Amino acid sequence: MLHARRAVTSGGWRQVSHAASPEQWLANVLGSSEHVARETLTTAEPVEALPATEEKLRAGELSLAQAAQVTAAVAVDPDAEKRMLAATKRGFRELRATKERVITAAEDQERLRRIAKTERHFSTWTQGLATHASLSGPTEEVQELLAALEPGTRARFEAERKAGEYEPNAAYRYDALIDLVRGCHGRDGRDEACRTSAGGARAAPRRVGDRPRRGHVRDPRRRPGTCVTRS
Repeated sequence: MLHARRAVTSGGWRQVSHAASPEQWLANVLGSSEHVARETLTTAEPVEALPATEEKLRAGELSLAQAAQVTAAVAVDPDAEKRMLAATKRGFRELRATKERVITAAEDQERLRRIAKTERHFSTWTQGLATHASLSGPTEEVQELLAALEPGTRARFEAERKAGEYEPNAAYRYDALIDLVRGCHGRDGRDEACRTSAGGARAAPRRVGDRPRRGHVRDPRRRPGTCVTRS
């Protein structure tokens, strides 16, 4: 099957046959129908990217029909190869059922991903002199945002730790976001030009020994600079 695939991609089949198509040429070679030949070529292409499946196919431990089930599952879930190869030992019916479960799970994930994308938002509302925000979106995209804020968040924490001060980690993350917007990324975490909001002063930092602000409690299991909120 794999040799046939290479003969087709290289055009070598034209040199040894007067067939009108690769499927017709392979059907003549295999003594099968063009439909079977087409399925063979269709399966061979993705198998080339699956070393474990290709190895079993070459060793005769996997049939063409089994390989087709494996590649169909891997097409929607790249991590499914190992699971599918294990299912080949439990009979073709179980292999096919496993493929269907993989496809269904992938479709569910895609549906949830579409919902997350459709319902994405960054909403704000004002209460007094504070503006609150709510954000929701696909996890992968939000993780990108959090990863971008992490260096600045850590810099804030380290700077205040050295000064014997502490605030909730969420406060440092907010500062990191503002720094990023203002182009302060990479500056000293205690740079007042970055730390002070436009038109107003930054809240006084907490010092070691101070009582936690209302609504927060220090947790000895968490690193300095983080708090948990009482429910």
